[in-house]
Amino acid sequence: ALIVLYPSNSSSSPSNPPRKRVKRCCRNFVTFMCTQVGVGALIVLYAIFGALSFMHIERKYVDENTAYVSELRHNCAEKMWNITEKFNTFDRSEWQNNTLDILQQYQTEIATLIKNGYVGRTPEQIWSFPAALMFCLSVITMIGYGNMVPRTPWGKGFTVIYATFGIPLYILYFLNMGKVLARSFKFLYRSLHECAQERNKYESR
Repeated sequence: ALIVLYPSNSSSSPSNPPRKRVKRCCRNFVTFMCTQVGVGALIVLYAIFGALSFMHIERKYVDENTAYVSELRHNCAEKMWNITEKFNTFDRSEWQNNTLDILQQYQTEIATLIKNGYVGRTPEQIWSFPAALMFCLSVITMIGYGNMVPRTPWGKGFTVIYATFGIPLYILYFLNMGKVLARSFKFLYRSLHECAQERNKYESR
């Protein structure tokens, strides 16, 4: 008699349960991320990621106006000190006329710099974590306050990419929130309606 022995599949069987567990975990994770809590947590993480990214990018921006304003302030103070030394303080009219001219010139130059985008703060002061987080929320919610904007080319490009993925994510959260509110209103209406019916039955007795 000829006996044929076939190789057993025992070597492949142990790999099936881990693979099934991985698939089950992935399926549960995707299901959880589609819920209101999952989408909300994803938005929070996305906003924190954006805030840290903008802080890292925009703090490298070098504002040349800051050094120029510091030089203007120093020159203005030096000119006023020279005028104070040159003219006697008792000659009040002459001193006032000269200092007024210097201050008006300084004011004109500062106003021109402000129109060109000077804000009077360093990038580290502007892009703090709360400010960067507020900027990210204003981008993905499509509010756009406009009080702070990226100055670097990398920051501007990252804003476009960040908004491309963040706005649909926020819309998904908003739609899920609408479904939750609709279910809540239905449950509240049903509960009030049942309570009213029971009260009418009790009064009819």
